[in-house]
Amino acid sequence: MAKQRATPGQGGLTRKTGRYRVKGRDKSLEYKYWQASRELPSEGLPEGAGRKRITGSGATPAEAWRRCNANYDAFMRGEQRRGKRVPSSRVSVLRLFEEWQATNEAGAVSPVMARKYLGYFVNHILPHLGGRSIGSLTEADLTGLFHKTLAEKQNPKTGRTLLSESARRNVYMAMSGCLQFAVRSRYLTENPLSNVRAPRKALPNDDLEAVLNSVDRILSIIQGENNSDEARHLLAFLGLRRSERLGLCWSDVQGLDTESPTLRVRRQLSRDSETGRLVLKPHTKNGRDRTIALAEPFTGALLRLRAEQEVLKTKRAANTATEYRDMLFLQPNGYPIDQNDDNDDWKALLNSAGVPHFRAHLIRHVTATMLARQANVPIATVMSILGHSTRAMTIYYAHIDTASQTEPIAQLGAALTSRKRSAHS
Repeated sequence: MAKQRATPGQGGLTRKTGRYRVKGRDKSLEYKYWQASRELPSEGLPEGAGRKRITGSGATPAEAWRRCNANYDAFMRGEQRRGKRVPSSRVSVLRLFEEWQATNEAGAVSPVMARKYLGYFVNHILPHLGGRSIGSLTEADLTGLFHKTLAEKQNPKTGRTLLSESARRNVYMAMSGCLQFAVRSRYLTENPLSNVRAPRKALPNDDLEAVLNSVDRILSIIQGENNSDEARHLLAFLGLRRSERLGLCWSDVQGLDTESPTLRVRRQLSRDSETGRLVLKPHTKNGRDRTIALAEPFTGALLRLRAEQEVLKTKRAANTATEYRDMLFLQPNGYPIDQNDDNDDWKALLNSAGVPHFRAHLIRHVTATMLARQANVPIATVMSILGHSTRAMTIYYAHIDTASQTEPIAQLGAALTSRKRSAHS
């Protein structure tokens, strides 16, 4: 049979003759076998090599191709023949993404983010870089992708720019996360995207007055009967950032059964960049703890949540990791509610209230506005509740305690309660 020659990137099949020496006898015998071969693409070659083939042998053509393809895949993953892993920059962007996405779908990120990452890569990264080895990516390649190729990408129907700078930033962050995974997996020694300027994050154009006008409808849903998420959403009206709110523990709630209950804000829920696991960071965004005086309707919501948690505690105990057991907000399986799940719930809440979507973070602005509109509330007190920090105000923080917050918080709670009544009337 004529030898089938391989062309770069393809393969060939050859019928070959081998010999083996008969043990104990001064003779050798011939045998026939098939050898399949695939040539590596030029970017997958070891440094200094002009050409390299990966082969596999077998008694039949099918067996030879199976072994050849397995060897080829192992080589491109950086594995030796005996299966020992050798981290290698020969891994393609597509191969790396598949490995990274497998960890994402296994729980490293929420299902929502995993779907977003899949869309970013399938639509915007893999069509341009999927076949490239990650070791061959240059700063110029990545700069061109994010600041020229994707910036000039147009909708074929309208001719308009397809991706805004904020959208390109999202794609950039996904690519950066994938390349950081390559560094952690020892495929690369450094992230080639680290020196490429990220597309700018656009400042949101928020209509605060429209949000203020929708608060009544939102509260009517939050404070509805048998709403298990009442406390989680209502505490946003204390000006807590999402990660601060989701990172609250029962040890942060003091005196709930007394006349002077307080809430200490001292940590935030975050995802560890190395393991992908949700962790409690022992500090707030600005690095400052703050203690907030509580009043109705916040205390009532927390009391109801505590009663619900007591019912579920026994069922959750076996499944809840030790570091999560004191947290206020857990899923039925004992796992924390992360930022993406909270965002999905917020969207559903607004939809139920018939309110156009807006960022949950705007509730911090609602709180600040409602406090500022009350008479005789010092700006320093407002800043101590919200956790805002500037150098000019630092000296005032030392003189503000929870006593100065009690009346403003009571007034805020009364205002929220009255809004709820007016929504039901």
